[in-house]
Amino acid sequence: MKVQVNKAFCIDDCVFADDKKAVIFSPFTSETLLCDRIVLDFLSSLINAKGQRTTLNDLMDKRHESLNEITEKLVSMRIILLKE
Repeated sequence: MKVQVNKAFCIDDCVFADDKKAVIFSPFTSETLLCDRIVLDFLSSLINAKGQRTTLNDLMDKRHESLNEITEKLVSMRIILLKE
């Protein structure tokens, strides 16, 4: 499955982070997500893919097992878009 960040999402406007934690706000659903900093790194990797659809396997950190659950949450918040 291919993923990309919603083009209307902006990290500068919607993320607050320190060294360990981040809060991600969805302007699409008005939800927030408190998460580890690795999730912000994951989003940055998606954005740095220059809008290309990237497979989840290309970006997943195998050491962070809950990243799959967080990806599902980001999809429900409409921050990440899934493409076949």
